Amino acid sequence: MQIITNNNSSTKQIVDLLKLSLGENSTQKTVEFWDWKHHQNPFGESQIICAFEQDNLIGVRAFMKWQFANNNQTILCERAVDTAVHPKFQGKGIFTKLTLQALDQSKLNGIDLIYNTPNTVSKKGYLKMGWIENGRLPLKLSFHFGIPSRFKNDENEAIYSAYKLPQEFKIEEISTKIESSYFETVIDKKYIIWRYLNCPINKYGYLYDENNYLVVFRLKEIKGMIELRLCDIIILNNKKVIDQVINEMKILIRKIKPVFISCCNTSNIPKLFFKKLFFNGTIQVGPQITLRSICDNNSIHQFKNFKHWQPSLGCMELF
Repeated sequence: MQIITNNNSSTKQIVDLLKLSLGENSTQKTVEFWDWKHHQNPFGESQIICAFEQDNLIGVRAFMKWQFANNNQTILCERAVDTAVHPKFQGKGIFTKLTLQALDQSKLNGIDLIYNTPNTVSKKGYLKMGWIENGRLPLKLSFHFGIPSRFKNDENEAIYSAYKLPQEFKIEEISTKIESSYFETVIDKKYIIWRYLNCPINKYGYLYDENNYLVVFRLKEIKGMIELRLCDIIILNNKKVIDQVINEMKILIRKIKPVFISCCNTSNIPKLFFKKLFFNGTIQVGPQITLRSICDNNSIHQFKNFKHWQPSLGCMELF
């Protein structure tokens, strides 16, 4: 068996292996999605490790680039995402070998931290390789007890059409300027275009006012009912602006009738916004997060248990 870092395997070969190994129940597996996720990412191309038996691709492991920054430091991260081993070669330690080699390469590349959202089965393997449990992502929830009904795609399409971003939208004035000690994803126009406008698997809606606010949302099906997921929020800390966003949110809620609204706390969201819309508080019911420190860095401990780490829901959605 030969293991190669960032080899020239075709995307189709990799996608075919993912389909064979994992099926297509969790997330879509297409060439378009792989290229968007691993080659168009504004934080950089993913680290991709492949295993071969002679000329046959039998394993793949991908670490997706990301960055979190606070008011004086940027942490270079990778998110352990896609991994697959050919069914005929499973149980031979290939997953572990690929992951350990990827960790070695991450250290050479100056990566500070690896994080991921493993399932129950894979989490055991990560813990054996030095990952630590970081608990579940803390979510702010507001229950609205919308009437259970069948999930209607045509109605949701109408919502997305009504809440589009203008073709020449501006975000420079309201892009995140991290002034707190909390590590967050820095949002700019390039990120918004890649993460939301060009995303090949999900659609998003937007509440937007030039130079004042941007709210990115998604409608998520929960057993035939709707969750209104607020993915990223930037609001200028101005009472008039906040009241305007809250009024628009109330209109949106009446149109959608969600069972609940979900959001993560970040420094770009004024407390008044939460006070008026998120009366149920913060509950740690989000995805399970695990961490793996790579380089010696005194700031890494600030990520543990979300001590000084405030990822948005949009940057932690399952890719």
